[in-house]
Amino acid sequence: MDLSLEEFLNQLADTDQPIPLDHIQLLSDLDSNQAAVVASRWPSIAKSRRSALIEHCGKIAEEKVHLLFEPLNRIALEDPVSAIRIQAIRNLWECEAPDLIPILVAMLEQSSQDEERGAAAEALGQFVYLGEFDEIPEAILAEMETALLHAVEHDPSSEVRRQALESLGYSSHQRVAGLISTFFSADDELDQIAALSAMGRSADPVWNEIVQAAILHPSPKIRLQAAHAAGELEIDSAVDDLIELLDDIDAGIQAAAIWALGQIGGDAARESLLFLEESDDDLLAELVQEALEHLDFIDGTDNFSLFDIDDPQGPSH
Repeated sequence: MDLSLEEFLNQLADTDQPIPLDHIQLLSDLDSNQAAVVASRWPSIAKSRRSALIEHCGKIAEEKVHLLFEPLNRIALEDPVSAIRIQAIRNLWECEAPDLIPILVAMLEQSSQDEERGAAAEALGQFVYLGEFDEIPEAILAEMETALLHAVEHDPSSEVRRQALESLGYSSHQRVAGLISTFFSADDELDQIAALSAMGRSADPVWNEIVQAAILHPSPKIRLQAAHAAGELEIDSAVDDLIELLDDIDAGIQAAAIWALGQIGGDAARESLLFLEESDDDLLAELVQEALEHLDFIDGTDNFSLFDIDDPQGPSH
């Protein structure tokens, strides 16, 4: 039976009826009038049902990419329940609208919940990245960096400090490199992992030697993060070490090494991936195929650059 949006909301609010998840598409791509209707009804819906709905929207959006729940998640950002706001932040991971930035900064600076501040710090990372490519106004980028720097140095939660550092990994701010070094030098392994993540995001070859040395670290968690960072930094000299990780007993580390080799490329990387292409492990074989496809794309791009391109001003006479 088809439902109207109003009927959907009525059933959602009625705790004697199941949540009408089969009609979740009614909440996709809400226009301004529809969003206003949902927002007006939202407080009257039981907390448990609001929470279940937002969580389901996050899952279904990954499976059915044509469903767009941004307006609904924006409504949930103002929910009185922290757990629902956190889920809404995570559901908005693809949203690049700058008007989200002050909302996330306010959460990072003002929320009493560690997990909410951490989610906000993590979500700000993509906006820092955009700011580095001048897609965010400089003043707004500075505001984000200030908030994240303060969180790294002063937040009472060590996890929030780490999440803020990882987001700052994209930043070219002069203070970031020193903070990364401080975290990597710490005794806490989780601080070291956060530093490696920030190194990978930095696109700065100054970290290449440290990252490569960590690829064969005794700790599996550090090996995994170092492999990923090596791929992000495209460290050519790390290929042999990454090939060695293909035999690691940890499947996650194998996956990170495959991905990294696909990012770095070269004959040795390609040969090692081709050797794994016929693996009996379906997941491993799929990851290898994706890495090889990326190498083919990169090689094609490189080959294209070899062609002579006419001067846009035309030949001289």
